Amino acid sequence: MLVTIYTKPDCPLCEKAEQLLKNRFPKIPVEKINIELSPELSHEYHDKIPVFFLNGAEIGYWRLPIKKLENILAGLDNNFD
Repeated sequence: MLVTIYTKPDCPLCEKAEQLLKNRFPKIPVEKINIELSPELSHEYHDKIPVFFLNGAEIGYWRLPIKKLENILAGLDNNFD
């Protein structure tokens, strides 16, 4: 399982989301993608970051409810014990 976060520099929400994932689910790999490195991603997601993907499927953006993210990842976390 892989969680991907679309982010960009100087994004406090992105940093907070990444820290939450690392603290709460340390065994689940998190990939960060800087949308500013891709004109296509920057155009599509410039006003939506952070954007969260689980195994390539978008699961939310902006202020994704923490509980929703925790509930999704809690099931995955059990597979990493």
